[in-house]
Amino acid sequence: MASLLFAIFFRAAICASEPQPREVIWSKRSYGPDGPWQTVQVGFGSPGQNIDVYPAGSWESLFFAPEICNEPESGSFCFATEAGIYDLLRSDTYYKATQAGPVTDKTFYGTQTLHGDAQFTFDTLTLPGTDIIHDYLLPSHSTILVSKGFRILPNGTRYSASVGNLALGGPQANMSFGLDPNGVLANGTLLTNYMANTNVIPSSSYGLHIGSASLKIPGSLYLGGYDQLRVVGPVSGQSYGQHNLPIDLLDISIGVAVGRSPFNFTVLCGLLAKGNSSIERGLMVEVDAKEPYLYLPKSTCAAIAQNLPVTYSPDFGLYIWNTNDPQYERIVRSPAYLGFTFRANNSVTRNFTINVPFHLLNLNLSKPLSDRPTPYFPCSLPNLDTFRLGRAFMQAAFVSVNWMDNFQGLWFLAQAPGPNLAPAPRVVTIGAAAEILTPSENEWAQSWEGTWSPIEEDGQRLQTSTPVPTATSTPGVTKSQSTSSGLIAGVTVGVVVFLAGLGAGLLLWCRKKETHVDVRRDDITGGNDLPEVDERHHVNPQRMGLLEYMHKNQMQLPSDCTPEQAGSELQGSNVIQQCSYQPGDGIGRQPIRSFVELDGGGVQPRP
Repeated sequence: MASLLFAIFFRAAICASEPQPREVIWSKRSYGPDGPWQTVQVGFGSPGQNIDVYPAGSWESLFFAPEICNEPESGSFCFATEAGIYDLLRSDTYYKATQAGPVTDKTFYGTQTLHGDAQFTFDTLTLPGTDIIHDYLLPSHSTILVSKGFRILPNGTRYSASVGNLALGGPQANMSFGLDPNGVLANGTLLTNYMANTNVIPSSSYGLHIGSASLKIPGSLYLGGYDQLRVVGPVSGQSYGQHNLPIDLLDISIGVAVGRSPFNFTVLCGLLAKGNSSIERGLMVEVDAKEPYLYLPKSTCAAIAQNLPVTYSPDFGLYIWNTNDPQYERIVRSPAYLGFTFRANNSVTRNFTINVPFHLLNLNLSKPLSDRPTPYFPCSLPNLDTFRLGRAFMQAAFVSVNWMDNFQGLWFLAQAPGPNLAPAPRVVTIGAAAEILTPSENEWAQSWEGTWSPIEEDGQRLQTSTPVPTATSTPGVTKSQSTSSGLIAGVTVGVVVFLAGLGAGLLLWCRKKETHVDVRRDDITGGNDLPEVDERHHVNPQRMGLLEYMHKNQMQLPSDCTPEQAGSELQGSNVIQQCSYQPGDGIGRQPIRSFVELDGGGVQPRP
């Protein structure tokens, strides 16, 4: 018996040492001045200096140096000190990558609005642990240290930046900056890449849902895996760019998930290209947690705002909610949403929609932008030549990346749930070659019940209960009502049985993991909608971008639809009205109506 138990636990110990997804701890504080936005906790330097940062971006992280507080944009109070700053002179392990050269009076790459001065710096990054998980120390993490950082409003006003970002890996193993004066090659480590290469996590990947501070939707970030309960709809996988997560946006619509609409229509689509025929084929956008707003064409923002009680502020370049208008309360409390329809899996025939409730688009401007909380709608013009969906969108979206090697990986986008979350996560490993992520069985509309207030047909608000989504649970234990003389013996036998059962369970789990087979895109049939190489232009259509490919080949998106052309998607007992495209009008006309439709069919083969 003893030898059997030893063998079981020896096997279980080996299994337990296998790389597992690592949870990143979220801060208890949220930050503005255009949120509130949630952040994660890290330490930087040796000893670690505590800093709250947005989990966002790739390659190098971005932190602020003490010098930022000396700049005139910081004013009398340095807001960067609230989230935390990094003083390299207080660290024993810092390294200045001087061969990378300073960044002087520049707009930092990959940001819409951040300007200033910076220097590439390597130092030790600490991921805080928990009661059962140790802190993790990442050596020589590549970081751009900002000594002067500010943003500029449309009216020319400058204000200091206040929160940096933690980069979540990249397409290659590290960042190299050449030889320093001593002939040493400067290599900065990237977060997920280093952890995967040292067998800390199973793959160079992550799964992220930033949640909502105002609605108390906690953030979720796992390295090497994801919380399956944060995925409540079809998952679309597509190639990432060198510095971005691009995807084709086909349309934007307004709808209502349940009950009567607060608008004079049930669903309104065609908002993306309304008043701008040049984007009727769609628009390539980037999903980017470094930026706060929905950076869309002026005509698109105007088309959306036309249906809302908002007023455009030229000073901020944003739309301010008119809180005195009765329609404001009806909209932001109702199940009304802004729907973003994307191309699914790089397919030329399929699309999927992520719904962002107006609950989440009722954000606040605070100091130093406004002396008092000012509710605003986050649609804004881009400062650069790229359109982006920032944190306002990502409150309702699940984002994941599996970097793999040398730009061969994929990034994933799916609908994220609302406030009704299970008490415990369901963590799933992302395999090193995984090209498909599996969603949960939970329904999106149900995750919002009890938070939004549906409107009945008579115009009154419907009171709803708050169900808890399904999750793995542990059966309760019934307490004994009396004490017997055999209690000690019973406990002894029970402990032995429990330990044996636990060991056997771990052994079974190990075997199940060993027999797991990664599903690769190359093993999936289908995906022949486009030739691998366009002989006429000698350009691979996936790498050049589907929108550009369609322009060259005179392919068109469907014509604008109307509320009368709206389709319905059945989700449990809730019928969600959605826009649909007319057959024969071009690409992207078939909405994804079930999880199985995104099983890989229609995925473009990798070049």
